[in-house]
Amino acid sequence: MLTRGRARGEPAKTVAPATIGEFLGSLLPAVEAAGPAPAGSSAHATGPSGPLSRVWGGRMGSDWIFCAPPGCEGSDVAPVEPAQVPVDRLASVLASDPPGPLFGLIGHPVQHSASPAIHHGWMRREGAAGAYILLDVETERELRDLWPLLGPGGFRGLNVTHPWKALARALADTVEPMAEAADAASCLTFEAGRWTAALTDAPAIARRLRELNAEGRWDGREFALIGAGGAARAALVAARTLGASVSVFARRPGAVSELERRFPGTGRRPGRRRESLVVHATTVGRSSTGALEAGTVEGLKGASYCLDLVYRPVRPVIRELVESAGGTYEDGERVLRYQAEESYTRWYGRAPPEAPGGPG
Repeated sequence: MLTRGRARGEPAKTVAPATIGEFLGSLLPAVEAAGPAPAGSSAHATGPSGPLSRVWGGRMGSDWIFCAPPGCEGSDVAPVEPAQVPVDRLASVLASDPPGPLFGLIGHPVQHSASPAIHHGWMRREGAAGAYILLDVETERELRDLWPLLGPGGFRGLNVTHPWKALARALADTVEPMAEAADAASCLTFEAGRWTAALTDAPAIARRLRELNAEGRWDGREFALIGAGGAARAALVAARTLGASVSVFARRPGAVSELERRFPGTGRRPGRRRESLVVHATTVGRSSTGALEAGTVEGLKGASYCLDLVYRPVRPVIRELVESAGGTYEDGERVLRYQAEESYTRWYGRAPPEAPGGPG
């Protein structure tokens, strides 16, 4: 049971660790049921629901909110609590009711994400209101419970990462052709009470592939793809737009068969010949997730150039394999930024300030 109280002359403060499911099912209802809070009160969550409890501070009955310093993302200035939102970003959204515009990344895990730093940097450069937070959604039930609250709660855009790209596409009201083709969504936009799903990963990957072709890194005709999830499907959509053929390797033969049905002409495993380009689209390298099979190892060792869609990998296993065989390795940070540009342009109706066509 949640109680509020304070010593004489002291502000009331409630802090509770909670997953998003616990926040929606217990903490938020308890705060609302407790009635008006004493003046100067503050109610926060820590853990996965921490950022949500801060941007929804009004619903939590908070007169004051603990925040991170402005511009701390990606710097040596760390917030006291990882769930804290930069103070300038929070201030920019609390002027409206409901607060907004809000944006976020849905996935599990998401704490490694560079997206808040990228988006907040663009917002600051052009003086745009908005806050971008991480939404660590652990279960399908959590996402289904959270979904109907996001739009009315001030969210205007969402990025989606592993493992919720397929479910996000299913929950959307309108699905764009690329997301339909891949049965996956990486970007959602809320407008006029409806969510529209897009696959912004695909044009981002296609853009980088065109650059690699122009740089002489890739022949532009075919590449090998490792993986069968949402990122791999985005790479296949990108290949379709470029007219390139793809050889697919995945751990589960059934997954390759499914991709072949959805994208006719794919499905062949990477051979032992040296590949002009290998695109790695699994979670291997992200913390302790996943392991490489023998066929995958051979494919990576045969790569003249490897584009790894994992950015800033914690485990450099892919880099080590590629470089040990004389290949060139690139992580996914540039593709991430291109995807962020696609999302920002959709949400604000203009390119971000550092992107081609932007104001800066």
